[in-house]
Amino acid sequence: MPSPTGWLLLGLLALPFHQGEHLEFSVRFGVVPAGRLTLQVTRQEVRPGGDTLLEFRMEARTRGLFNALFRVHDRIRSQVVVPPFASVLYEKHLEEGRYRAHRRILYDPERQVAVYENGDTLPTPPGALDPLALYYYLRTVPLRAGDTLRVPYHVDRESTWLRIYVERRERVPGPEGPAPAWVLTSDLKASGILKGGGDFVLWLSDDGRRLPLRIETSLSFGTMVATLQRVEEGRP
Repeated sequence: MPSPTGWLLLGLLALPFHQGEHLEFSVRFGVVPAGRLTLQVTRQEVRPGGDTLLEFRMEARTRGLFNALFRVHDRIRSQVVVPPFASVLYEKHLEEGRYRAHRRILYDPERQVAVYENGDTLPTPPGALDPLALYYYLRTVPLRAGDTLRVPYHVDRESTWLRIYVERRERVPGPEGPAPAWVLTSDLKASGILKGGGDFVLWLSDDGRRLPLRIETSLSFGTMVATLQRVEEGRP
């Protein structure tokens, strides 16, 4: 039987993503091409205590005519520890039109608190996730049509247990052609990532990689649709 460290290594090998993974999406608002969004796994290291630190980054930028009308440049960094797959750091830098937001949150999974830059310390659910870590967490859990997942969540001074609904399985376009995917919805409001964000729908490929093939988010000025265009695989 594997040792605790052996179990941890087996678990990491089973993750559908690893350091070096780079996903590139085209973004449109309604029917208007708007820019690019990237998701990356930028760090994966075993810490002295035996757990593993993973770092994720997201960057969204408008291009072309849309950039002249409403410039967006959002950057987000998230770190989690595995096990238990819980956030330890969340940073966001949002530039959306004239709106600016910069925030840094330190999560302490053992104490179940989140510490803000001004020293405020707020309670969190056990194993709380930030908005970016949530996308990666959903890639790791078993899915079945009709299931409802309850996920611990904290951002912007608010804690909750999100309900994620596994709606159905359908085929959608992917970077390698049409592919079967799970359709997930939630009571999540996407304001942790985008100002004024509303309901979202996520399509995860029904294969070993669990790629986010499509992300759809309702915003105050329209619906943002991000479609996966290019994949660079990471390595354990």
